[in-house]
Amino acid sequence: MKFEGSFDLKAPPEVFFKVATDPNKFSKAIPDVKKVTVKDKDNFNVEFTISLGPIRGTMKVDFNYEKVEPPSFLSVVGKGSGLQSTVNVRIDARVSPSPSGSKVDWSADLTVGGLVASVGGRLIESVTKDKVTQIIENLRKIVEKEAK
Repeated sequence: MKFEGSFDLKAPPEVFFKVATDPNKFSKAIPDVKKVTVKDKDNFNVEFTISLGPIRGTMKVDFNYEKVEPPSFLSVVGKGSGLQSTVNVRIDARVSPSPSGSKVDWSADLTVGGLVASVGGRLIESVTKDKVTQIIENLRKIVEKEAK
């Protein structure tokens, strides 16, 4: 599944990068987080709960900042498992200055396998789209709060 979009920030690109490259701050944008374990500045693990129709439980995803080019580009990849399923995700963000602060163009690629995938494409896509929207909105709020 691929999702993409853009949003404006009332903060300069440098503040976006300060938040997005800090695992503790970035992980606060992810809904239903139970636990965050920071391994080093480029690697962290997030444990979160998911509810997808009749399937409820915990997923654990190892994230890595694959490419960081402040203040204009960031790529985060994640690989995880849980609920007899696997997940691979890649999030890319291009950041540019704008009159209001910054513009962020983003894309998210997600591949799901196992039990979660067997629930059905439409349900997975709908729930995933909602979660991605929540992450983007939460990240926007965190960055703008940090800029004040």
